[in-house]
Amino acid sequence: MTQRKVLHKLIGYDPTTEFIAFEKDVPAHKLDMVKRVAHVASDDPEAIYSYKLTDYEARDVAGIVGFGLPSKDLKFFLEPFAQ
Repeated sequence: MTQRKVLHKLIGYDPTTEFIAFEKDVPAHKLDMVKRVAHVASDDPEAIYSYKLTDYEARDVAGIVGFGLPSKDLKFFLEPFAQ
């Protein structure tokens, strides 16, 4: 049986429409640092749950990964996706 790999993304939802307005991949080699920022629980080592981020945490994640965030207000989450 083949094991699925989990990919992670920083997702920003528009608070008015609740549609995805921003999406960036989190590289696997940066995931441990991002998980600390997102306060991923120790009982979720693969970070398979969705983690709501404050604006400050989202900026920290963006800095770790190396991209900017849009200027509009979004609701940010660290989210897993099956590859």
